[in-house]
Amino acid sequence: MHQAGHLMNEKNANLGLFRQLASELDGLGIACCIFDNSEHCLGWNRTFLVFFPEHDGHIFVGEHYSENLRRFYGCRLGPDELHKLETYVQAGVERHRAQSRTYAFEHRGRMLRVTTLAIEGCGRIRFWRADTPEIQGAVVSALLVFRRGIREPGTPGLILPCH
Repeated sequence: MHQAGHLMNEKNANLGLFRQLASELDGLGIACCIFDNSEHCLGWNRTFLVFFPEHDGHIFVGEHYSENLRRFYGCRLGPDELHKLETYVQAGVERHRAQSRTYAFEHRGRMLRVTTLAIEGCGRIRFWRADTPEIQGAVVSALLVFRRGIREPGTPGLILPCH
């Protein structure tokens, strides 16, 4: 009994940390949504609803990721593709389970990059960022500096200049 209480307190602490993270990511314009190990939604931030307005008023804690994907694909598919909805949903769930690399896609006129972080014993957090030419240019510039290994004297890590 004590062990179950300990796990519940640990889960609540993780959710508290997620809420803080989600709020900070809003400030950076990064959307996030967290899922438990059974692929049920535990929370999301405001930027998530900006990028995916089809979920506003519909997503809920405990919702399975497949329901999230049904709404997502439901607003993207034309009448001639709706018969493929369940195929797309199943592929999306499988991609969620196995994703190990960032990829980009277009949604509602916005290019988005998505990545995921699996947290052992907790679940998975998905992150989305708008991918604009300005952001792409800044990332390329930062990577070039990173590759050159510019270091600030006296510091062990790389320091990337802000422009």
